[in-house]
Amino acid sequence: MNRPVSVPVVPGHRTSDRAPATAGSTRPTAAAVLALARAESVRMLRHPAVLVAVAVIVLPWVYQAATGDQGNQFPVLHVESRLVQLPMVLLAAGTALAVNLACLRASRQGVDALYEVLVLPRWGRVAAHLLSVLPVALLAAALSGARLFQLGTRSGAAGSVQVWELLAVPALVLFAGAVGVLVAQVTKAVAAAPLVIAVLGLVTLAGLVNNTSRSRWLSPVAYENEFAAPLPTALVWRPAEWHLLWLLALAALLALVSLRLSGMRSRLLTGTGAVAVALAVAAAGMQVRSMPRALEDRLATATERPAAGQHCRTVERVTYCAFPEFSGRITQWSDVVRGELRNVPADVASAKYTVRQRIFPQGNGTGASVPPPADSWAADDRAAGTPGAVTVGTDWTEGGHGADIANNEVISFAGLFAHRLVGGGQLETDRLTPVCGARAVVTLWLAVRATPGTEGAYSSLTKRTFGGGVQLPVLGSAAGLNFAAPEQTVVTELLDKPADEVGSVVRDSWKELTASGTSTERAADLLGVPVPKTDPAERGLC
Repeated sequence: MNRPVSVPVVPGHRTSDRAPATAGSTRPTAAAVLALARAESVRMLRHPAVLVAVAVIVLPWVYQAATGDQGNQFPVLHVESRLVQLPMVLLAAGTALAVNLACLRASRQGVDALYEVLVLPRWGRVAAHLLSVLPVALLAAALSGARLFQLGTRSGAAGSVQVWELLAVPALVLFAGAVGVLVAQVTKAVAAAPLVIAVLGLVTLAGLVNNTSRSRWLSPVAYENEFAAPLPTALVWRPAEWHLLWLLALAALLALVSLRLSGMRSRLLTGTGAVAVALAVAAAGMQVRSMPRALEDRLATATERPAAGQHCRTVERVTYCAFPEFSGRITQWSDVVRGELRNVPADVASAKYTVRQRIFPQGNGTGASVPPPADSWAADDRAAGTPGAVTVGTDWTEGGHGADIANNEVISFAGLFAHRLVGGGQLETDRLTPVCGARAVVTLWLAVRATPGTEGAYSSLTKRTFGGGVQLPVLGSAAGLNFAAPEQTVVTELLDKPADEVGSVVRDSWKELTASGTSTERAADLLGVPVPKTDPAERGLC
């Protein structure tokens, strides 16, 4: 009868976790670490947590590409460079979970004691797990780079890819991997890593919510106000290079702590840790500092006096001025202008007009109506020889698709140019300018019917508007146009009629329709649509 034989653990090897590597053992240990790292890398790339994260990130991109991705026809690449970091948080979380489970594999399977007889010490196995995260980081960089390349091929793309922002993606994954390995050295509890990941997720969420606080840069991902219109690259204050150093320094520091806890003893380890701490402190300080005064001055100048920094081009007697990065948008602006000019009399269409791109950071997503620097804009236009220029922003979209803010900018620009044609374009600076009577009907109809895109943008706006009437602010400021419900009702009726038919009546009756005293009822009668029942309460300021 066979008796069970106990296999004693060689005590001499049990101390290997704590013994420093000698000069003679460095080469075989390094080779063993690299061999184990290669094997663990393959396991990492095949891990369900990593595969699911990749699928969740990539499948929406694939679907958007297959369906035309109308919402991203006009990407701003330096904005997309930071936006691509957000979905990569999922891959970072999957990486942390996967590498943590890999480190705990022996413990979960109850074979910790057998690992003690291995030639490779514990700190060597930890080093291999840390290295196994590198391929996932490269995968993250490849995915984000491919996404930005795809967006960069769009004809409506503006701006440029920011390398520091792009490199933050693999750095985020390396940081998450280092977190997963460190948790495994601190505790063998499988539930610990998900809890730590959840805490880091809450920290990231706090940074997303407090997107105007400088402390957001200390979270894994530094977000911006999603309601803010894009700025030219040179006017953006994002210390992305310091955030990259912050993530890399934290990742290195966590990795060094893991090696130390796993038994590695080395002066180089101590010295490298001191350098990592110094770099992390320096990066933290550089991230949370205020915007440099020179950049503040450039931003103020570009906001109040943009003409000096813009390129202008004339298309069919209309001059378009834009910041250099956004000059490609002139094609879309001219389509809107051309669509409006074809429905006005020849003498009105042949006059000279100017469209000028402007920025107004104070009006974006502030929740308050801030007056724009109208006097500075007017003086700047006069100095540039383009008085009465119509404002257009940096946001754009294929009408009816994309973000709500971009749709608002499309229809607002169309409305402002139509107001220039109908009423001269004068706006009140501290509140919305009410457009009344027949002028309101013609202005709004010209704007909506300019292109399919403006019609789609108007439809998007009305679906989000309640209580009747339409407001078209200038770059989210206090100024803009205000249309009451009765005029909007007439325009809604006109949209059901052929555009050429309505346009013919508008051209023939232009003088009467654009006269200040012509009523909404008279406009409806001239244009052949039902006369709206006017409730005095709906007249607003008209």
